[in-house]
Amino acid sequence: MARVVSKIFHWFFLSCKEATFLIEKQLDGRLSFVERMQLKGHLFFCKICVAYNKKAKILHKILQNYIRKDFQYKSESCEMEKFKYSLKEKINNFNT
Repeated sequence: MARVVSKIFHWFFLSCKEATFLIEKQLDGRLSFVERMQLKGHLFFCKICVAYNKKAKILHKILQNYIRKDFQYKSESCEMEKFKYSLKEKINNFNT
């Protein structure tokens, strides 16, 4: 019985593969109205995809913070290199 319901469910709604694709796409914020409704319908019935959605959101936040910190570090080190170069130029100009 559960197998029949599952087949009917996936025939009318998204498959889990399609739902996970939309979950990932949603993290970039580019779902159409139809896609949002399809995903909500799927998540209403599929506990596994709900769990995947929660984990994907957490992972996305962690990666965003990591990238943000890495970018900030690189920009600070770049600014430091520019400062060092500028200071060397000033010292060289002062000595000549």
